[in-house]
Amino acid sequence: MGSGLIVAAFVLASAVSCGRGVEPGRGEKAASGFQKVAPAGRTYAAEDLSAIGFKESKRYDVTGLAAAVDARWGFWRPSGGQSVEYEVRFYASHEDAVAYGAAPAAEVTGPDAVLGEEEMTWKEGAKDRRTIIGITGSGLGEYATTSARYGDFAIYGNVVMLCEGRSPEHSLERCAALVSALEAAAGR
Repeated sequence: MGSGLIVAAFVLASAVSCGRGVEPGRGEKAASGFQKVAPAGRTYAAEDLSAIGFKESKRYDVTGLAAAVDARWGFWRPSGGQSVEYEVRFYASHEDAVAYGAAPAAEVTGPDAVLGEEEMTWKEGAKDRRTIIGITGSGLGEYATTSARYGDFAIYGNVVMLCEGRSPEHSLERCAALVSALEAAAGR
């Protein structure tokens, strides 16, 4: 086993033992057999997203996101359905995506997501990771209740994708659709 794989395995084991990161209870394998973390056999870039119809809304500055080479936020329509929001982070390799991308993605996804920008490890795009789930109060005392936009994330090759959804399972279905589209475009 190469040193990069050993480091990645250690980081994953540490993340799971600390209660964050890639956890079996958070949909490591979706019902359809989708693997939450899987090698891809090739390196992907933002152009691959554009080729499948992904509509980029923002390109993030990756300063402060360890080892990331690019990050985009935008929309895509799985199977021509309704638009779904994704945050997609690119790394030089699958090993880097696992070693450096899992913990920051886990931090801002799911029911225990960090929503306050001041607490996030990587602050770029913080507002895009929140969604309003309700307004409470009346008149001057109204305030919005927020939740994490992304129920979970997946790592496919060198790509860490945060996928919109109300639950980890819902999000992973949408991650699986994006991975399937990337594979189809690559002729796999």
